[in-house]
Amino acid sequence: MVLPKVGQVAVVGLVSPGDWTPPLLQGTSIDSNKSNEIVVGRLVSDHIGPLNIEDKTYRVMGIAGEDRGEKLINVYNFKIYMDIKDLPDSIKKEMEKRHLLRFIVRSNADPTAEIERFITAITDIEPGVQAAVVNENENYQREKNTRQGVNEVMGYPYKLFLIALINCVNISYLWIYLKGKKFH
Repeated sequence: MVLPKVGQVAVVGLVSPGDWTPPLLQGTSIDSNKSNEIVVGRLVSDHIGPLNIEDKTYRVMGIAGEDRGEKLINVYNFKIYMDIKDLPDSIKKEMEKRHLLRFIVRSNADPTAEIERFITAITDIEPGVQAAVVNENENYQREKNTRQGVNEVMGYPYKLFLIALINCVNISYLWIYLKGKKFH
C-alpha cells in the first residue's frame, strides 16, 4: 500500500495480536478486543495517536523497531501491524479479487499449530475460504544456494586478475631469461 508523505509500506495483518508483536521502541502492543489499533514503524509515524489511512482513522498504539541508531536500516520502519479484521478496504478488495492471501507464520512454539489456528480463524471470518499450505523451506534453500553461486561468480574477476598477474610475472621471467641467453 502507498501512503502519502511516506511512500510504499507493508501492511501486516495479525490473526492473534496478543501472541506476537514486533519489538517496540515506544508505546504498547495492540489489543485484539479493540478495533482500529495499529503498531507502525517509525518512518510511518513517529508518534502515538491517530493516523488516517484511506479515509479511516486508526490509533497508533506503539512504534515498532529495534534501537539501532537513526541512520541504520530497520526492517520495521515501513510496516504497519494491525488485527486482520481491521485491514483497509483496498487490501480486502484485492484479496477478494485475487482469491489469494499469502502469509508467513512467525511462531515461538509450533508453526504447524499456528498455521492450523490461522486457517481456523480465517474460516470463522469467511466460511467459504479454502486453504493450501506450501512449505517454502525448499525454495529458501534454493535461493540460498543461488546466492552462494552468485558470490562465487562475483569472485571470478579477482581470480582472473590474479591469474593474469601470475602470467605477467612468468612472461617477464621468460623475457629476462631469453635476454640473458642473448648476451652469453
